[in-house]
Amino acid sequence: MDSLLSHTTPGTTPGVYSKDFDWTEFVSHLFAMPPQEPFTFTIELSSPQLLGAMLIQGVREKYRKEAAQLTASEIAEVQQYYHSIGFHVIYQITPETHQSNIGGDPIMVNVYQIDFQPYSRLYDPHNHPGHF
Repeated sequence: MDSLLSHTTPGTTPGVYSKDFDWTEFVSHLFAMPPQEPFTFTIELSSPQLLGAMLIQGVREKYRKEAAQLTASEIAEVQQYYHSIGFHVIYQITPETHQSNIGGDPIMVNVYQIDFQPYSRLYDPHNHPGHF
């Protein structure tokens, strides 16, 4: 199988696969398949902006819409994708009243705040005694 993540580097731990790759290629690959088990992929990031870029790109490719347009079930599925790479998405939607620019009437708007945290290793199916 010659896939994006099927190559191993000589001298690395057996069963641990790595490959230099383009981030957008990885995101396309990840969202092209069903969500995987938590921690299927191990990713270390020094830039949390990549997680945000992944959300924007993945949602656009998978659902053909913007993150603010996701349904509750789509948000839950996006959460599964992030769990597969060891992160948890905090997707907070807060309704607020704003003044309209036209006529000054109050209008309801949804304010979206999206944040990312490491996902608890307690949910890692690969991190249990006896797992090989």
